[in-house]
Amino acid sequence: MGIPDYYVVHAAGIPSILKVDARTGSKITFIDQAEVYGNIEKVAAGEDDTFYLAVRPDDSTACASVIYRTRMGVGDSPKVDVRRMVRLRAGGHVGALAVTRDGSRLAYVDDGCGSGTPQTLTVHDVKTNMSESWSITTAGKNLSAKHLAWAGQDRIALSVIEPCTADPGEFCLPDTVVRMLDTRDPGRDLARASELRRWREAGSDLPIAFSADASSLFTPSDDKEGIEETSIADGNVLGEFDLSGEGGRIVDLAMDAAGQHLLVESTTSLDHLDVRLGRSATLPWPLDVRRPFDVAW
Repeated sequence: MGIPDYYVVHAAGIPSILKVDARTGSKITFIDQAEVYGNIEKVAAGEDDTFYLAVRPDDSTACASVIYRTRMGVGDSPKVDVRRMVRLRAGGHVGALAVTRDGSRLAYVDDGCGSGTPQTLTVHDVKTNMSESWSITTAGKNLSAKHLAWAGQDRIALSVIEPCTADPGEFCLPDTVVRMLDTRDPGRDLARASELRRWREAGSDLPIAFSADASSLFTPSDDKEGIEETSIADGNVLGEFDLSGEGGRIVDLAMDAAGQHLLVESTTSLDHLDVRLGRSATLPWPLDVRRPFDVAW
């Protein structure tokens, strides 16, 4: 199976949401940020040509974001009609966003308002309009989550930064940990979430993605310039992949619906990795678009 026909990026400037031909780098459709009356914070892929956007209102004093669902298919006009975007959910500032492949459940991290406020993970059922929330804390410590990835319909993984405590006059770097939460389990924090992967003293957030059957986890390698595949069952490393790009630090990952093609954003390039064949290639990029904040396909 070949690579997906297109990818979607959230980049600086206007328009800020672009659907791009993965083979030529040409723009297919776009969303004009000026028409959504706010700043687009996150983008995530759902079912078919459907994408989800978290938008923070223009009013900088408002501690609220709105999540919209929209189609980005090819129509008579390359510009997406924002009047047809479906408003799904309102929350605080959205620090991470993920959607199940059938579009039935979305999850987002609410960064809260003001310093010291714990982050919250909310899972929203699109069909029933019901939501559940978990405090992103464990053992009384506030954690920081910047990346989410669904593992099927009921389990979701969070890439979190754990706080560290240094001795007086000393400096410490926090660990980054991938924790898996089963949304069917009781509890309203991450105390019951299992640990899948830990980077000692990583000091920063790291992106995550799952295989199609959620049996393995894809993360940046220890040097953060390659990709590592880890078994969910026993934590063993199943494979390591080099990328064809210029060796920049990996900042975002997105797996396609087939679980074969991994979209890899680094500080220097946008790459495609075929995880079955172990081959990678740098994707073409629109020349007039700056480095993306978020990627999806």
